[in-house]
Amino acid sequence: ELAEKRAAEERARAEEEAKANLAKAEPTATPVPGGYGAFGKINTAPIKDQIQRLYQAKKDGKLHIPDGKFKVGVTGSVKPDGTLADYSVHIPSGIPGIDDSAMAILAAVSESRALGPLSKLTSITMVLDIDQEAQLIVTGFTSNESDAVNLKNLADIALFAARIKKSDDEAAMVMLNNLKVNRTGTRIQAIIKVPKEKAKDTLAKTMEK
Repeated sequence: ELAEKRAAEERARAEEEAKANLAKAEPTATPVPGGYGAFGKINTAPIKDQIQRLYQAKKDGKLHIPDGKFKVGVTGSVKPDGTLADYSVHIPSGIPGIDDSAMAILAAVSESRALGPLSKLTSITMVLDIDQEAQLIVTGFTSNESDAVNLKNLADIALFAARIKKSDDEAAMVMLNNLKVNRTGTRIQAIIKVPKEKAKDTLAKTMEK
């Protein structure tokens, strides 16, 4: 009960911060009438702010990451209107600043109402593992295989479009070119895997702009 109460309090705090940031760039809700709809636009400003805060804290020696390695995982679900529900950190990194930022990023994604099609997933988890490689694994399950097939196809289309739109963004292309989406039965999994040093260099170039 104590853990659930803390998760609820963290969600509430993160959502308040996200609402404040949303006023700067109000996104369009994801329409999903009678079908899967389309992915909307995520307001990336508050997400970049969280990453910048962590990057600066690490640079200033205020954020200690043992051996430069950590693992953090979040879980939740998506509502038809594109917002997130019941999200929480289910794999704590052991570093409060990172866990708090994970919650804040989820709140920002939720406020963007951009993930309507993923409401077909009964659950979704995201695990970021920084070791010899920087790896993000997103896993979701649907209630039937037909939904899984359609979501996989929709994800492939969205990825193709993103690669065209972001072709001149070096940092984005590092992520997009290393993103693979696969399906097995009712399970859909997206994996981004980048060598640690490459990920560090890309982040540094982005943050120092």
